[in-house]
Amino acid sequence: MIRSRGKQFCVSYASRGKVSKSVQSEPAKRRIDEVEKTITEPGPIEDHKRVSELEALVAQKDEIIADKNRQIKSLKQQIKDLNAVASKNDEQCTKDDKQQKQVDALQQCISELSAIIASKDVLLAEASAHYDTLKERIRELMPE
Repeated sequence: MIRSRGKQFCVSYASRGKVSKSVQSEPAKRRIDEVEKTITEPGPIEDHKRVSELEALVAQKDEIIADKNRQIKSLKQQIKDLNAVASKNDEQCTKDDKQQKQVDALQQCISELSAIIASKDVLLAEASAHYDTLKERIRELMPE
């Protein structure tokens, strides 16, 4: 049973191209040695190298995350600053609108006062003409 499983393993391994054809024809012990050579796990040097690579990647990832966090913090501060400027602009716009309404009201008052003055000027001119007429009549009535 063990032999048949070993044979199945070698056949399946050979079908994947891991064992050369010449090894398949050699005795089983030689084939086992060859298979063990091809599937050996990486040595401690390779493990250390891989660990170093992974540590470098983790450090790089941490640096990228820290950089992105700094960028986010900077953007949040910019948003706060822009919101403050927008708030000041809104206040200024509100003040400007209020002043414009006051200016419009004053212009309306000036227009109304100008109309009143114009009507008073007309009345004054009429009164002056009437006065001149009365004065002329009085002269006519008075004996010389």
